[in-house]
Amino acid sequence: MKGRGTPTTGVLFVTYGAGHVDIVLSLLPRLQALGVPYKVLALTTAPARLRAAGYACTTPGDYLPVNGYEHAFKLGAELSTALWDSGSPLSWEESCAYLGISMVDLIAQYGDAGAWNLYREKGRKAFCPTRFLSLVLSAEQPSVVVTTCHVRMERAAVLAARQLGCPSVLVEDLFGYSLLGEVGVDSEPMLLPRKLWPDAVVVLNRQVKQRLVEAGFPADAVHPFGQPVFSDWLVKLQAAQPCDALADWRIEGRAVLTYAAPGCFEVLLRHSSVLSQIAGRHPEWGLAIKLHPSVELRSYLEAVGELPQNLRVLPAGQDILPVIQSSDLVIVFSSSVGLLALFAGKPLLVFDDSGEPQVMPYCSTGAAVAASTLSELERAIDQQLVATSVRGEQMQSSWFENPPEASERIAAWLQTFVKQ
Repeated sequence: MKGRGTPTTGVLFVTYGAGHVDIVLSLLPRLQALGVPYKVLALTTAPARLRAAGYACTTPGDYLPVNGYEHAFKLGAELSTALWDSGSPLSWEESCAYLGISMVDLIAQYGDAGAWNLYREKGRKAFCPTRFLSLVLSAEQPSVVVTTCHVRMERAAVLAARQLGCPSVLVEDLFGYSLLGEVGVDSEPMLLPRKLWPDAVVVLNRQVKQRLVEAGFPADAVHPFGQPVFSDWLVKLQAAQPCDALADWRIEGRAVLTYAAPGCFEVLLRHSSVLSQIAGRHPEWGLAIKLHPSVELRSYLEAVGELPQNLRVLPAGQDILPVIQSSDLVIVFSSSVGLLALFAGKPLLVFDDSGEPQVMPYCSTGAAVAASTLSELERAIDQQLVATSVRGEQMQSSWFENPPEASERIAAWLQTFVKQ
């Protein structure tokens, strides 16, 4: 138990933004109801989401200055100049702290030249600031560390917890990719080395557990409690009202098509061009682009320019549930919103022009129709709008099961790690 004192924090969440922080937000009220103490180390865009929801959090910058990281902010400013957007919910100061801390640890591991060469080659994927997270965990003394993905600072938190003898839990958001790497469901999975594993993993369902176990992860360390956000979606879908931003199209009798945009800006711009052409050819359709939480509306609109009258952009802050309820068809590239569409019984199309193996099992399980070109997508939309009664057997696939009350079950399980 090197470096461990008496636990004081209880559950320490280390989480990025977007859908990852939403997992944490689903668990916090359940932990509060149980009286379980917790703290959240929020990364990149996560602080804004947490604070908007009324929850306190710490950020990497809150732990500065600390010995060995005196030049972190200066290094981070050098990196942030090329990456930071003034419209981002991530402040300049936090961008500098996050990137600077990560670079300090990279230099400590590989030397100055090696670190910069690695960063030029891999970008932020090169980061894994385990030394810094060891300082954070030593200061916080949590009973258990909980992450929501297995990259960069979240992976570093797991490795630091292992070094300090603290239990670690990964709440896997989808189909085991954090531990198996970004490979397609039909590809041969490759489990990360044992030294990188968390002590336990919470997964979506029994199918995902089986996939991890077959790849070599211990069966008793994989818990198919469900994905908290998806469980919340199932409940909220029942009460969701139609989306006001799309109401006029419904009144006009247009078919409403929603594209759930990816976080990759390059893919989004490429797909936006295709959707603009389709909108221009089909005034009888209304196309809505729902931006990913990491994409800022102003930056996107500046990049795409003028759009057809029947192509509407919905900002990241727009609640996705009413949007899906108001849609006749949903289009994704690689997004968990596809699951939401299936939960709601909506036709699902996957538009993937990347030529890479698909990482979501929508098409391989028959739950969605695939398209890779403009003409294929246009034809698939037309066909699916006509064949609207195809949903029944899609949700029978074990890939898309999600146990109800996942948040309550996970919170009760996390309580067992914390001495009251």
